[in-house]
Amino acid sequence: MSLRRLGRASFVVGVGVGLVATAGCELIVHDREEATASAGTGGHGGATSAGGNGTGGTGTGGAGTGGTGTGGAGGQAAGGADAGACSPPATRCKGGEYAACVGDVPTKCGALGCDEASGCVTVAEIASGVGHVCALTSARALYCWGDNTHGELGVGDALPRSTGAVKVPNAGDVRHVTAGNHFTCALHADKTVACWGSGDHNSLGQGDTISWFSPKGVEALADVEELRAGLGNTACARKTSGELWCWGCALEGGYCSQAVGDFQAVKKVEGLGLVHTFGLGVAHACAVVTSSGITELRCWGDNGQGVLGNGSLGGASAVPVSVVGSSTSSWTSVTGSDLSSLAIADGGVAYSWGGMQPNGAAGESQTLPIARPLVANPNDGETITRFAGGWRHACAAVTTPAGDRVRCWGSNDEGALGAPVGSTAKPVDVTDGQAPLALTGVVAGWYHACAITSGGSGVKCWGNNNLGQLGDGTTSASSVPVDVSFP
Repeated sequence: MSLRRLGRASFVVGVGVGLVATAGCELIVHDREEATASAGTGGHGGATSAGGNGTGGTGTGGAGTGGTGTGGAGGQAAGGADAGACSPPATRCKGGEYAACVGDVPTKCGALGCDEASGCVTVAEIASGVGHVCALTSARALYCWGDNTHGELGVGDALPRSTGAVKVPNAGDVRHVTAGNHFTCALHADKTVACWGSGDHNSLGQGDTISWFSPKGVEALADVEELRAGLGNTACARKTSGELWCWGCALEGGYCSQAVGDFQAVKKVEGLGLVHTFGLGVAHACAVVTSSGITELRCWGDNGQGVLGNGSLGGASAVPVSVVGSSTSSWTSVTGSDLSSLAIADGGVAYSWGGMQPNGAAGESQTLPIARPLVANPNDGETITRFAGGWRHACAAVTTPAGDRVRCWGSNDEGALGAPVGSTAKPVDVTDGQAPLALTGVVAGWYHACAITSGGSGVKCWGNNNLGQLGDGTTSASSVPVDVSFP
């Protein structure tokens, strides 16, 4: 299935009350006395986080839109009387089923069960680090699974865990989660940030290299609208002022060494102007900015594969450089992998540059890497709504006439592409072994990937599982997506 023509992407930059940029949705479910439930619009988001679809307990839900992913439509409650014509029973949530009113036919909830106050609990967004994954639910509970050797699961210790997802205690009022190389960060409703896990390179923003096994507030940050971590040791936050502040491994070229003291304090990135949204790879970053009246993409960091998009290959730039031709488009999202940069423009046109290009973008006759953006077109009638960059592979969430799909390309080591194929530049559908699965909100890590099931009822993961990052309670790799086990 080659990439051909693209429709509209459902991303809105800077819009939202809950989660922005990595795709999150805020699900609000009302009792039967109110006729409609709505999914929140946009919100704070990160490079490796993705929002999914929510199901309302009552009434009809509205569609929510994230910065780099797609919010979902709430579902309609089954049975019951007209609005305001019933009194809620004493127990509305029982045995994983939810009924809003006495006499209603109960709705069977997904893997997360139901909540007395809001009905069926759904997955709002997910985020992937190198070896661990986290999920934020519509009830604002935070769960993580996978590698915990540095305390990145936030449960108060650094003990190995491969029993499935665990709930993060004392996470606070989380509105967005993002993850990097052995660390996790969360954005709270009051626009503050907390991080936990490995303190290498000041990944936690504390000004030192001390690790924390539970959420620790980043005092140097406030008024944060958007939060992202890459698969390296760098994280950044966009403030309400439009400034971008980063910490951890300085993106000045090459990869961070492991030398003690090799870290960057939380500081403003100069040379950008007004930042609308941004994304990180492993050793580079890109942002949509407006400066001197011109809106364009600018990238900085390592340029070994041409990921900066300025027409050159190799070297590095600590100063943000303009991406070739980017001032002629209005950009809605951008992200990166270890080898490439991926972006979506207004009107749904998707682009990629650097190494590991999908063959619909670079073309089989093209020589890789590519140092300027090329259009990545899906099939007729389809729309790429989200990109996710992993290690040696990448994925895209695609809306098709047959429903939501996820397609991946690159290395299929450990089954990272989620399909029974070899490594390939051709994007392939993530399948159950035979047929494509209905998935959205994809994220990618170190030879693994995860996505939200259609409707937001759960999460499926595939690929490498040596640290339990597939969340199924085993450490066995799987090229067939498996269900994450929630407590």
